[in-house]
Amino acid sequence: MRTNSLRSAQPILIVRRITLLESMRHYWVADPSTLPRGIEAMLTYLTFTDPDNALQTQVRKKAGISLVTVSKKTAKLLVQHVAQLTEMSKTVLSNPSITAPQQVSERSERAFWETRAFLAMKCTKLLQT
Repeated sequence: MRTNSLRSAQPILIVRRITLLESMRHYWVADPSTLPRGIEAMLTYLTFTDPDNALQTQVRKKAGISLVTVSKKTAKLLVQHVAQLTEMSKTVLSNPSITAPQQVSERSERAFWETRAFLAMKCTKLLQT
């Protein structure tokens, strides 16, 4: 996936692409061969930068929501890629363009912790079976 070809001149196309990747969750249940690349693309869009702060926020928000939506549907399939996803997440989170946790709104922070708890519960159940 060529994420570098879509630059700030096309943030709406990026949102459309993220929406397409989100809808792929139904396909990935049957054929997970491209799932890691799709997750990697969504993680990359979390670091999207644009001079227009509103567009930047829109792209990052859509990427985050889509990432959670796909993860909920494909949790069993993601377990086998945990090491790769962890490395990708570390790379994304080390990017200086990511907003510091102290600047995140209280509502977003609560949603983050709820999602994290949900995914941890799912992974625990999967590992027990």
